[in-house]
Amino acid sequence: MHCLFIVLSLSLVVTISSQKCPNGWRASEAIPNKCYYVGTQKNIWFDAEAYCKNAGLNAHLTSIASAFENADVDAVVGSTQSAAGCGQFWIGGNDIAQNGNWTWEDGSSWEYSNWGPGQPDLSQQCVSTAALTTGKWKAESCAHENCFICEMYMLPATDCKDWFNYGAHTDGIYSINPDGKGAVNVFCDMTTDGGGWTVFQR
Repeated sequence: MHCLFIVLSLSLVVTISSQKCPNGWRASEAIPNKCYYVGTQKNIWFDAEAYCKNAGLNAHLTSIASAFENADVDAVVGSTQSAAGCGQFWIGGNDIAQNGNWTWEDGSSWEYSNWGPGQPDLSQQCVSTAALTTGKWKAESCAHENCFICEMYMLPATDCKDWFNYGAHTDGIYSINPDGKGAVNVFCDMTTDGGGWTVFQR
């Protein structure tokens, strides 16, 4: 009986500690520890950014820093079946602060762009991508409703609250790295008093 409990416990450790992205999010193939969420409910740019920020720790509409990353985003969107009805997808680019000075909402530097023909339209302020077709970007009215792509970086969890903030809400054994010197497995209570409790046995 004890052997069965140990085997089940070990399988739970492997399953949960290998989780890289929260449920509904997809791991980037281009950027380590980066996860994407494809929002297929159409929103204006500001509401899409608010949705991303509420979805996880340090989450925003995605930034794209290279052609390789642009292709990665396109692949993630293309493999999302519910995205078939979407045309354009909001990403984090905008020139809201200063017309013609494009920036990323997550604060990363603007080093790459993939504008479509005749773009950017400097009379518009928010950037969307045709991720299901050409992968080209266009500037359009922030008040237009589009599907959207969120990003979130999964930093090593230092405690159970980090896992909870990353979207893990099931009690079980999780891997944490509290002091940066190596991972340890602990039991996390994700359901009592708001969740995210690290449980120690005396």
